[in-house]
Amino acid sequence: MDFRFDEEQEELRATAQAFLDEHAGSESVRKAMETDLGFDPALWERIGSELGWAAVHIPEAYGGLDFGAVELAALMEIMGGALLCAPYFSSVCLGANALLVAGSEAQKEEHLPGVAEGRARPPHPISGAPGGQQAGPRRGAPAPRSPARASVAATTRRRSRPRCGATATSASSTAFTRSWWTDTRPTG
Repeated sequence: MDFRFDEEQEELRATAQAFLDEHAGSESVRKAMETDLGFDPALWERIGSELGWAAVHIPEAYGGLDFGAVELAALMEIMGGALLCAPYFSSVCLGANALLVAGSEAQKEEHLPGVAEGRARPPHPISGAPGGQQAGPRRGAPAPRSPARASVAATTRRRSRPRCGATATSASSTAFTRSWWTDTRPTG
């Protein structure tokens, strides 16, 4: 069995590397960290509309290229090496796959063409909230629980590790994380 990339996959990788050498890197990561979104929307749209990377594994019926997981992995490897700041993993790998596996036909027709073109991010697969947004209460504001479950939830919360985003590097974020960790770790 031959696990090497074929000629077409190597061409995809070379194209991705050339593009990302020009448009990604540590400087673009720093710029993205200063924005509310954490990525450049123009670059994300370009990745979808010009390069077609967002459509790699989406079926042709929904505007995709209908390639497989190998091509998706080949792109992800190059993106990771280039430090690309884009919602590729959350939109294409997670969101689009959730829609493909569990979405209704109407949901697929509504959301997948936009993802394939790079102009949309799919809704959160559980809550239905627009891509990148959480629905419901945030950490620290738990939903009401019965008294019996409240003690289990409190114990679990104390033992859990702090959730830090990739962009949590500012002094205020670091201070918040430290205070959260101090306040929630078990005593004794």
